[in-house]
Amino acid sequence: MATEQDKLSGLSKTLFSISELSYADLAETTYFARLHQCVHQLVHCDNFMIVLYHPSQSSLEIAYFADQKDSCPAIKHFALGDGITSYVIRQRQPVLLNAADIQELMQQGDISRVLGHLDSIVSWLGVPLQLEDELLGVLVIQSYSSDVHYQAADLELLAYVATHLAAHFERRKAHQERQQLMQLLAEKNQQLEQALHQLKQQELSLIQQQRMASFGKLAESLAHEINSPLGSTLCNLQLLQHYIDTLPKVIPAQAMQAIAQLTPEFPELLLDAKQLVAETESSARKIEAVVKQLTLFHHHDSTSNAPVHLHTLLQSVALLLKSTHHQLIPVEIECHGALQVQTNKAKLVQVLFGLLENAMEHGKPPLKMQALVDETQQHVLLRVIDHGLGVTPTLLQELQHPNDIAVSHQKGLGLALCIHTVQELNGTLSLKPQQNGHTCFEVQLPVSPAQL
Repeated sequence: MATEQDKLSGLSKTLFSISELSYADLAETTYFARLHQCVHQLVHCDNFMIVLYHPSQSSLEIAYFADQKDSCPAIKHFALGDGITSYVIRQRQPVLLNAADIQELMQQGDISRVLGHLDSIVSWLGVPLQLEDELLGVLVIQSYSSDVHYQAADLELLAYVATHLAAHFERRKAHQERQQLMQLLAEKNQQLEQALHQLKQQELSLIQQQRMASFGKLAESLAHEINSPLGSTLCNLQLLQHYIDTLPKVIPAQAMQAIAQLTPEFPELLLDAKQLVAETESSARKIEAVVKQLTLFHHHDSTSNAPVHLHTLLQSVALLLKSTHHQLIPVEIECHGALQVQTNKAKLVQVLFGLLENAMEHGKPPLKMQALVDETQQHVLLRVIDHGLGVTPTLLQELQHPNDIAVSHQKGLGLALCIHTVQELNGTLSLKPQQNGHTCFEVQLPVSPAQL
């Protein structure tokens, strides 16, 4: 037979288990089921119910239900009414009832509707779940057996359990509020990150605009310095050509015969002079065209897309590179003359020029630019090839996020700007596998409808 000391020891262990259980990281249904088991070790309670109270809605919610005669109601939410549980809510204190007490309360009108097997209830005990002044719900046990009558001592034990259960609900509420706050903070942090990303994208665009603006001023200055003497040269060549053409007409025939006798090669010299003037004018016209190409990226609509003839554009980019570095840089161009793409010409010039500059800084000549259509006939491929070591695929992957790498560390800024601009053109920039010492960057853009 168990001694009084054994009973006290068992009671102490059970109460400790209840206390420890309230801090365990368990699912709600698991926690309620284990709490029921612990309470059952203290007092006979096959019929066990936990009801939550929602004062803002004036309603009750069945959180846990175990009963010998009834199954859990399909509808677990119901309005605060005149039942026994609602009576405990109104009283805000523990209630211990037997069958006679229930009948008396009904006769007095304190309760009018009782769910379940009212006639079978022998003993009923309800304890409010209260934390300071806040009422959270009710913990209920009831007996259908004449052998089980709850006493004041059972009420005290259940009040102890109710204290831990209320603390559990408070911790759960605090956890939910903390989770909501963390979610809100995460959303705010994401918004800040997006704003920072946009700000850094704008910073990149500003750097790009300032950089190309300086190139534009240089190109405009060069064009101005070249156009003035070039215009004078073209006028003089045209006038000289006119003089050569009219010379035979203004010299008398006798004088022409005398000149021919004295200088038999004079007609040939006159013809050679005419050809030399024509060739010189042709070269000057080429210079004039080159100057126009040099300034094409400075005078443009920065937002418009239009068909771009790639062979002409590649020639202009190569010329821009040579003009910027003030030296003859060999740049080989491979492009079908009719190939074109629908895009922003100025931005594409910026990208190709940036890749050539990157090749000049980190690679070595010879340099090559290629333009071709891929095997699917859906994309135009623009390649810039050099003979340097280039960048590693890892660095290129990092540069896909230029805000974090290029801006913060000033590393690979030119390449980061190229990536940013290609993305604005709805294209991709990739580092192709290196072969035979070649480093190849490839820009992929959608094919122009005119090419299909």
